[in-house]
Amino acid sequence: MSSQLPAELKKQICSPSNEVYLSVISVWEVILKNQLGRLPLPEEAAAYIIKQRARHQIEPLPLNEESLPFLPKLPDL
Repeated sequence: MSSQLPAELKKQICSPSNEVYLSVISVWEVILKNQLGRLPLPEEAAAYIIKQRARHQIEPLPLNEESLPFLPKLPDL
């Protein structure tokens, strides 16, 4: 896990009492960055993400049309 994450966030992500999800949009970003050479991975990006998600018991979080109205309500980055 990245050392850039605050300790409390790492603790929450690693806690077995919490469910952890990975957005399909984040997966897409990882694949794009890998293809652009900005994010080296030890194997093909999609295969690597699938393996790591399973290894760390992270659930996929799809994007569907019902979610779209909520996107403008997300906080600014």
